[in-house]
Amino acid sequence: MSKLRTLQDYKPVINPLNNHGVFFETYGAELSLVRMQWAQDKTKVWTVVDCDGESCTMAGLHSVNRLGYIVTEQSWESSDIVFGEDGKRLGR
Repeated sequence: MSKLRTLQDYKPVINPLNNHGVFFETYGAELSLVRMQWAQDKTKVWTVVDCDGESCTMAGLHSVNRLGYIVTEQSWESSDIVFGEDGKRLGR
């Protein structure tokens, strides 16, 4: 198991288009930035999704129930990593 236990451990990057948060929108220029990162290194892209009325963050680029994206400095090591609303790792 990874020593990276919270989403913050992966070091989310500031969205350069809004300069005040780490959240990237699902459309327009912000989505274009996420797709460029995905093309360069898939393991640094995360998707914030609606999980039965709560948000959770999943490793990878997903489109179903997506609310937005997060890009990190640190790569995820497994595509099955999921974090809850509190930023703590769920499951394994």
